Amino acid sequence: GRIEEAQSCWNQWETGLGPTKAEAQFYLGVGYCRQSQYKKANVLFASNLREHRRSTDPVARFFVFQGLAFYRFFLGDMLKVRRFAQQALDAALIAQFTFGKAFAYELLGHCQIQSGEISRGQKTMSLAIASARHLGDSGLERSFDVSRTAYLAQHGINPSDTIARLESFLAKTDSIFGYSRGILMLELARQRMLQGRMSETKDV
Repeated sequence: GRIEEAQSCWNQWETGLGPTKAEAQFYLGVGYCRQSQYKKANVLFASNLREHRRSTDPVARFFVFQGLAFYRFFLGDMLKVRRFAQQALDAALIAQFTFGKAFAYELLGHCQIQSGEISRGQKTMSLAIASARHLGDSGLERSFDVSRTAYLAQHGINPSDTIARLESFLAKTDSIFGYSRGILMLELARQRMLQGRMSETKDV
């Protein structure tokens, strides 16, 4: 969240970044998106597209298209998210870039589910989780699995153990993962309300 420091580093080292410039520009754009500074994010993602879209390095192309997909996701433009996320995934697959595969699958899964393709999106989210597991990144794997679990609950899939699964995830999710805990707590409260367990809702 230290976007001012990130921008200062970018200003200082931008011209000397070489092949890592596409990656650095992507992360800076993501930082601005997360702070709702969309105009600044758009400038960075558009610059990445101009500079690297025809790069012979598929990893650079991954960061170009993942940035565009991420930005459009924040704007709610799911048609473009789907197209750009697929292009990011294609680049990651060519590069055999497992980190890229994980995030491209995850974003594509979100897009599919939010566009009504529930079953397909769940399968894509499972591929994201498998890629995170292959990386050996348990935090990333947990984060993706939290999103998948919340979607399962929202769409009434395996309803008999929905609350138990949400409670289990919440108990195993450390407070430093604030975003994941927030997703779980909101969905757990909603599920308890749907089951008429109103007295338990305030304890989430």
